Amino acid sequence: MVRQPGRAGRGIVIGLTALAAALPAWAAFEDLESGVRPQGMGGAFTAVADDPSAIHWNPAGLAALEEIELIALYKHLFGGPEGLHNATLDVALPTRWGHFGASLQEVGFELESERVLTLSGGLQLTEDLAVGLNVVGYQLYQKRFGTGLAVGFDVGLLATVYRRWRLGFFAHNLNNPTMGTDYRYDLPRLVNVGLAYIPFEGVISSLDLSKEVGKGTRLQAGQEFAIFDDLLVLRAGIQTEPARYSAGVGTRIERLRLDYAVQNHEVLPLTHQISFGYRF
Repeated sequence: MVRQPGRAGRGIVIGLTALAAALPAWAAFEDLESGVRPQGMGGAFTAVADDPSAIHWNPAGLAALEEIELIALYKHLFGGPEGLHNATLDVALPTRWGHFGASLQEVGFELESERVLTLSGGLQLTEDLAVGLNVVGYQLYQKRFGTGLAVGFDVGLLATVYRRWRLGFFAHNLNNPTMGTDYRYDLPRLVNVGLAYIPFEGVISSLDLSKEVGKGTRLQAGQEFAIFDDLLVLRAGIQTEPARYSAGVGTRIERLRLDYAVQNHEVLPLTHQISFGYRF
């Protein structure tokens, strides 16, 4: 006699089945572009990159940060089947010797987890041009297959044009890192090119083109509008491949910041995310 799963067990099975059906190309380390503010803008952040989440979108943006700042994020992926989540801590560290950053991420659930440590640096080459570099350490744990390790390298460029326009470039996993021995798995590689227009302080319009190796080209567009001296910040964004919509809201009170964003999925429930930030 086969024992039928209880309500909790059926929920887990249904959640994982839906996830597998909706994400046939679900691959490890696909959800590393963390940041509630960028996600609220549809992921169009390559040419914005002006807070610690620049580590994930364009590390060249670290070069312009003047104070130590941290952002702690929690993302409830697709309604959280089987506890699926993304927890991230980003820290920007401007010093007299250079501008640095560090990020620690955990993505996954009980049966599979991904841990990522990123060390970043940004350098202002000229008044209008900055360059950035990431060294990324990956650890993948699967309950059935064990643990795998890999190291990747990212590079970013950020330029200001005519004061109100910014151009960004970001290449992720340039060295084509792989994981596994018997079955080798290529980690995602992508190139982002971004354009941002800042007509005046508190208003940003941004557009990104993103190309992942082996996949189609994604278009991402976002808008941010701050009112009442950043007491209320509104965001919205769209993207293609797949078609998704996002929205966000935030507030900044002196050195504190709190942000929330939500993103839809064509099959699965909404993804909710929240972050807390502080400037020292």
